[in-house]
Amino acid sequence: MDDGWACAKCGAPNLFEDRFCGACGTPRLATPVPSAPAAKPAASVAPLGDVRDIPASAVEGAPLVLAAGLAAALAFGTLYHFVGRFLDLLIVFPILLGVAVGWALKLAALKGRSRQAGVLLAAAVLSGVAAFGTRQVLDTFHVRGDLKTILVAASKDATNDADRDRLQLASESIGFFDALRVRADAGVGIGRARGGAKKTLNLSGAMFWVLMVVEAEIVAFFAAAAVFPISRIAYCGRCKQFVPSAPIYRVNGRESDRLAEAVRHQRWKEAQEMSDRATPSETDRTEATLLRCGMCRDSSIRVDVFQGRRHKRVMHVSVPPESLAALARN
Repeated sequence: MDDGWACAKCGAPNLFEDRFCGACGTPRLATPVPSAPAAKPAASVAPLGDVRDIPASAVEGAPLVLAAGLAAALAFGTLYHFVGRFLDLLIVFPILLGVAVGWALKLAALKGRSRQAGVLLAAAVLSGVAAFGTRQVLDTFHVRGDLKTILVAASKDATNDADRDRLQLASESIGFFDALRVRADAGVGIGRARGGAKKTLNLSGAMFWVLMVVEAEIVAFFAAAAVFPISRIAYCGRCKQFVPSAPIYRVNGRESDRLAEAVRHQRWKEAQEMSDRATPSETDRTEATLLRCGMCRDSSIRVDVFQGRRHKRVMHVSVPPESLAALARN
């Protein structure tokens, strides 16, 4: 049952069927008809704020990394020398040596919080060459000792004093570079003849030095490959710690701007739909990665584009707890 209407001018009550106010004569149409309350517009979501990454200092952790690299070079190079006296696999052992040196550098970089790419690469190259050089120096001293032993034995077997004195003098005067030249002249054998112990190929002279350079480069390359990824690990500037990361969206490289815009304005559903229909590859992709520090509980999202060997950071924004909760729901 309708209770009638109130006059818009004087406020007097009137019956439903009355077309005019009985008190002042104001038409009923002048009274606004009650309507449903208008829906409140959805609160706009503020875009996420940019995070300014603290640049890595060149000296941060560098002394520890360099010290660990040189210590690893001496230790693994010495081990390589003793193993190589009984078994020496060309190319294979230099690769293993590079990986071992890189592993030591990686531990030191994580401990010292060193993430400067230039420092890590320089330490890897220096340590790799030093490790390979340690092995070669020890090998040369071993050959020098063998030569001295041979000359001393020959002097004892000499039939006259002149030959004995000459051989004795030669054993005393033979030096490091003399032994190195003997190694180069003797060369390095590769392979074995079927059914025999004779080497099928011998690299001597200039080819010996080419082999030494190639193997030194292999050691340095694998050491650098092992330690370089440290420079790309997420880092919390407030806590001075590396932080874990997890990819949440992955799209094609050309969609980097759209993904960054969706993340910045917290359009999580749109970002997820883009990721679901995308067909990225290792050489053409854009990734949104969630970074969470376990100490200060700060969270952020970093968007990076990878095209071929090129890597570019598109955006890095902070994620407050309420936005993180919305992200988890979507």
